[in-house]
Amino acid sequence: MSNSLIAEVLKIEREADNILNDARLEAERVISNIDKEVKSIKTALESEFKHTLEKLKEEIAAQQRLEEERLWNDYELLKKKFLNIDNKKKEDAINCVLKYIQAL
Repeated sequence: MSNSLIAEVLKIEREADNILNDARLEAERVISNIDKEVKSIKTALESEFKHTLEKLKEEIAAQQRLEEERLWNDYELLKKKFLNIDNKKKEDAINCVLKYIQAL
């Protein structure tokens, strides 16, 4: 082979090496950008998950408070009914005794 042909082959090899190195660097840059984007998406999703979880916890706590209040109100209502029944029985018993006494 002539020197000029060898020089041309070496030049082409250098250009090919440069193209490969540039492609390798570009691939590394793209991969790095993808990794950053994946981490960013992961962080955003984790943040959204935590926010949604806190919101659900607050809603559950509010529902629990409402249910506790409803149950307390039911208890108070039943207690009043029971006391009214008890008072009615006492009143009926007193009336019965008074009628008995008056009948004597």
